[in-house]
Amino acid sequence: MLVGTRLARHRHTGTLLYEGPLPPYPGTFYGIAWDSAEHGKHDGTAPDGTRYFACAPGHGTYLAATARIEWGVTFVEALREKYGDRSDLRTVSLVGPPPHGPSDPSCVYVAKAVPDGYDGALPRTITTLDLSRSLLSSWDEVARIVRAMPLTSLTLQHVRLRPAACVPGVFAHLEHLSLGDSGTDWAQMAVLARAMPRLASIELARNGITTLASVDADMPHVHTLQLEGNALGAWPDVLRGVRRLPRLQKLVLTGNPLERMPRASVPTLPALCDVHVDDTPLDWDDVQALETHLASPAWSLVYHRDDRIEAIGRLARLTCLNHTPITPEERVDAERYYVRRPRPGDARYEALVRVHGPPAPASVASMHDKLLTISYVHAATPYEAAWDKATSLALLKTMPMRLVHRRLVQLCGASPSAAIWAVLRSDREPIVIPLDDMMRDLAWFGVASGDMLVVVD
Repeated sequence: MLVGTRLARHRHTGTLLYEGPLPPYPGTFYGIAWDSAEHGKHDGTAPDGTRYFACAPGHGTYLAATARIEWGVTFVEALREKYGDRSDLRTVSLVGPPPHGPSDPSCVYVAKAVPDGYDGALPRTITTLDLSRSLLSSWDEVARIVRAMPLTSLTLQHVRLRPAACVPGVFAHLEHLSLGDSGTDWAQMAVLARAMPRLASIELARNGITTLASVDADMPHVHTLQLEGNALGAWPDVLRGVRRLPRLQKLVLTGNPLERMPRASVPTLPALCDVHVDDTPLDWDDVQALETHLASPAWSLVYHRDDRIEAIGRLARLTCLNHTPITPEERVDAERYYVRRPRPGDARYEALVRVHGPPAPASVASMHDKLLTISYVHAATPYEAAWDKATSLALLKTMPMRLVHRRLVQLCGASPSAAIWAVLRSDREPIVIPLDDMMRDLAWFGVASGDMLVVVD
């Protein structure tokens, strides 16, 4: 077998990096670097201390050449086995078996385009192709498969292709490319983009990418870039990469160790309007700084924190949070809530004070009282809650919301999944806010005596 050939054993995939003797054992052995450390033992070092190949620690192993190994089948054979002789195929999925769990009988390891000596034609109608978890090893082999196709979508999840200095020009129609868990870095993506001039959507999740500044990649039509689960830390590096994408609208940075976000004096991202930064170290100050980089008059955010009211109050142009649209009424309530507590030096606070007026002076008595006398009611929505149907209740202002929630659900006979809202009295219209952080207490939300809590389910 050729070094660099991809293989599978017990539904784990790897790359052949050595073929030869392994003293003192008789016979021929294969040195294999597995994609996952779960199946490996070492870094290519043999029991006698000799290193016959190099791989990441815990990914290497040696197997006798007589061991049962899957080398895969050709695309032509797999296509015929699953779809027969159909000539009108538009969407094709030839996915390898998953490493764990049940496997669909149609799962197959595709390793190359055609059998040796094959002189037949390849399909010319396929526009969407999924070859995830295949044993393909190079972009040249992928090109042999798709060269006659008007392909617009290609998925190669969990496929480890050798880095290429150039890519055959057979991807002229491609618009969507998915390369999650493939080891593809940003420099390799720049090479691929030169052969894919229509590329509009890119998925590069879990590839260990540390920077987007290593190379300038021009991708004029890309509107969606998914970088979930990588190792991106420095925002200036991210910014340098995405600035080369003038039409970028959606950026997914979920699960990256992003560092603090600097503010921009002028917007730097003309089209970006959908940002995902959940499961990152960023705080609300960073997210507020992020908004200064966006030129779009309206944008959507996916973020892991539950402080919805804080987000809406802080972010002037936010129109959708965690896939839930922000209503005009909710924005007004959030902004009025934001100015209830003085925030010296906060430009956003000062802007909202000019719109909604300054906060009312705090009552000395209410600051020192430990008990709050509030009302509660069970209603379909917080906006339908009636004060005259509410029941009075005394609660500690330091009581965490998880205990408040438990008590009100019991009192109202509501569902355990019911939401709690607060209707805060105000000099003008009441302020309606969700009490959606179970670790906070009533005082943190600004709930005071005379306010009403609404149980909604």
